[in-house]
This record gives sequence, C-alpha cells and structure tokens, in this order.
Amino acid sequence: MIKYTKITAVKELADLTYTMWQMGWDEKNGGNISYILSQEEIKEIYKELKFRTPNSVDNP
Repeated sequence: MIKYTKITAVKELADLTYTMWQMGWDEKNGGNISYILSQEEIKEIYKELKFRTPNSVDNP
C-alpha cells in the first residue's frame, strides 16, 4: 500500500488545510488549494508512487 503521507507536499498541504480550518478561513473540506510543486517534490512523488520519471522532470 502506498503511504501518501510520507510525501512532503502532502504533509505540508495537510498542515496548511488544518490551519486554515482552525482559523475559520474555510470549512474542513470546502475549497480548493493550489500548490506549485518544486522539481524535487515532483521527483519525490514519482519515486514514492513508483512511477517512471518523465524526461521533463529529470532534465528541467
């Protein structure tokens, strides 16, 4: 089973959405959040999910 919670971007988004909810900025599952992934985060996701890394990720 894949552990999505090991991925840095997922951890950061989880913390961010929880903080937003605590501050009353949004209901728990009510909105969309945009998050721009760095090349390192993309590589981490591909590695964790065991996808073949596309050339565009390896050679920015």
